[in-house]
Amino acid sequence: MAKKLPEVITKEDFNKILEESKKERESYRGKRNKKLKSRGRRINEYMIAMILGCHAGMRISEIIGLRPEGSKCCRVPLIEENKKINGRTRKIKICSSCKKEWKSHEVLRLNEGWDIKPLTKDKIKPDRIFISQGKGEKDRWTWKPKLINQEALNYLPLKVSRRSVQDYFEYITLKVLGKKLNFHVLRHTFATEYLKANPGDLRTLQILLGHSRIDTTTIYTHISVEDALKKVQDIF
Repeated sequence: MAKKLPEVITKEDFNKILEESKKERESYRGKRNKKLKSRGRRINEYMIAMILGCHAGMRISEIIGLRPEGSKCCRVPLIEENKKINGRTRKIKICSSCKKEWKSHEVLRLNEGWDIKPLTKDKIKPDRIFISQGKGEKDRWTWKPKLINQEALNYLPLKVSRRSVQDYFEYITLKVLGKKLNFHVLRHTFATEYLKANPGDLRTLQILLGHSRIDTTTIYTHISVEDALKKVQDIF
């Protein structure tokens, strides 16, 4: 099956998103109402998450953390099993205790343990970020964005939820760009901009993104095709 090209935004679009977020954050400064003050802080945390996504290529789970999924029936972790559905083998999630099949409305996040721990400031060095046990239980280093200063570090670990970060990103992209976008677009944008600056350097990008397989990273080579077409247009 052909892979769908990832949706991306431009650096200019991302800067517009940050600027609009700053305006909203500033509008809450100096407010006496606790809820309004809290809203300003949350926007600051959303901005930090967005910078880490776009400028460091981090997944939302690597920024906020990801608690293991559990079943409401027994309140224990879910496990995966293969099941034949319409003649095709698919992975399904079931309760590890009673073996009941998972339903989307029955899932909960367990408090015991973490699948992926949230990013903490002790993981950040002057020029790099250590991502501990990210997706696929892999450790890796990635670039520390210049916008992540000491003030931003003091907010780590972020207190906002994955859902609220995604909701805010959908809201702000609709407001600024006229369409709702998924937070993962920022990771695609990081990869796209890296290859624009370093054409063909897939191996380094693979390390920065934490991909196990190089063919996962090659989806971003569509940029080279776009650049090639532009160069041909310049000639003819």
